Amino acid sequence: MLKEYTKTRNTVRALVFNDQDQILLMQLRVPSNDMLKTDRIFWITLGGEIEGNETPTETLFRELKEEGGIIQVRSFSLIGNSDQVLQWRNESTRLTEQFFGVRVDEVNLGQVSLTDEEKLFLIKYQWWNIDDLVQTDEVFYPKNLVFLARDYLKIFF
Repeated sequence: MLKEYTKTRNTVRALVFNDQDQILLMQLRVPSNDMLKTDRIFWITLGGEIEGNETPTETLFRELKEEGGIIQVRSFSLIGNSDQVLQWRNESTRLTEQFFGVRVDEVNLGQVSLTDEEKLFLIKYQWWNIDDLVQTDEVFYPKNLVFLARDYLKIFF
């Protein structure tokens, strides 16, 4: 059973893989604030909120273009979802996430069109080997990223 919440945020997340089975992640810094005593630095997949009447697939392709400069994908597949309640912008929010595995030939990070807020938080992009994700002390979201990534690669490749 979910905790009580006042807002719902429906999102799509993309596990983007290249030909070397590396996953593309964004490193973000959330500055300290009234609720957060120190800056939080972590890695996330590309993705974002479903807007208006978009389908999850439409959101996936919009976010790939906006955050990764990705216009073409070789393949994509829904690989999982999550449903949780957390604090989002000081409000108890139900966060639903649909995770897609995406295989690309090319990423053009020079063609990204981030929002001002995303630009403020973004530190860098990086391709990661799955084994390196297991061994690092860095913080990643979702917490089951390695499981999702390995599952996708095992089933589809």
